Amino acid sequence: MRAEFYKKGIYTLLIFIVSCINIDYEYYYPAEELPSFLETEPVVNGGDAADDCAIWINDADITLSRIIATDKKGGLVVYDLSGKITAYINDGLLNNVDLRYDFNLGGSSVCIIAASNRSNNTISIYKMNEVLLIPEDISNRDIFTDFSDAYGICMYKSSISGLLYVFVTDHSGQIEQWRLFDAGNGRIDAEFERTVKVNSTAEGCVAFDEKNLLFVAEEHGGIWMFDAEPTGSMIGEKVINISSKNYYLTPEIEGLTIISLSGDRNYLVASVQGNDSFAIFHIQDGLAWKGSFRLSANKAKGIDRVTHTDGIDAYSGILGHEYPEGIFIAQDDDNTPSGLNQNFKFLPLEKIIAKFGL
Repeated sequence: MRAEFYKKGIYTLLIFIVSCINIDYEYYYPAEELPSFLETEPVVNGGDAADDCAIWINDADITLSRIIATDKKGGLVVYDLSGKITAYINDGLLNNVDLRYDFNLGGSSVCIIAASNRSNNTISIYKMNEVLLIPEDISNRDIFTDFSDAYGICMYKSSISGLLYVFVTDHSGQIEQWRLFDAGNGRIDAEFERTVKVNSTAEGCVAFDEKNLLFVAEEHGGIWMFDAEPTGSMIGEKVINISSKNYYLTPEIEGLTIISLSGDRNYLVASVQGNDSFAIFHIQDGLAWKGSFRLSANKAKGIDRVTHTDGIDAYSGILGHEYPEGIFIAQDDDNTPSGLNQNFKFLPLEKIIAKFGL
């Protein structure tokens, strides 16, 4: 009892000292340090440009898989698994990106990519050209949201109907849901379904298709959960709060992704920009916190640590000999000490699985 009281007293004193001398929370927040394995080439534009990413798996040849990333000052950057830029799609101020497989377009099964376009607050729609290995614009028209700033985006494929949807978030906390459909002539259109809302600014979101759930990051509030079906409840539940009790979350919460492993082991991962960390929650265990990590510097490879992350993505499955259990990717806000434009960092998923016993 006395030892426990002593520990709590020391922790409280540390919090007080840190707050008084204005040291960043990240320096005393406990998180595991996992060195980045690889970093991509910088994005094309300077300043705050890199933001989000989505991993496309090439079933015909896994080594030819691609990472579709946003350069929010110009378009989409396509990377190979070595981090080299293989294509650049100059298509507007694309902020967030996501993808889903097996959409029936004119009788062919294709991978659909959606991005939030802040040039005109629209939803940009692409299919993955599996010959050229680039996104190909197949929007039937400009799909205008009702937002003044189309911010985040994620996709959802219903396990009930098989239909494909896009969720778009906004600084006001509103989230629009759109259904994608085949418009003919190899093009895709969208129909508005509904709007749901969180209390304040929302950007990152991710859908857990198997359970028909939508998770939304309220940047300064926490993480919300909604029924992802368009006929579901309009009322969401804040399932994880930013609070002194949940000290692993601080403002701002940005990207969300899901790590899906065999045996119904599924984990929600949130990028916590406020302390440069990534928090892991076990979905089937009531979103119990499993731990947090940072992507630290890899001095042997000259890779800097990840700071102030926005978008993240993960893939679980064989992805070549360097990623035997999958990959985790995070945007890095400050590509130091090179002074080059922002980029993305890669980590073999096995490092996360082993460290936290997932």
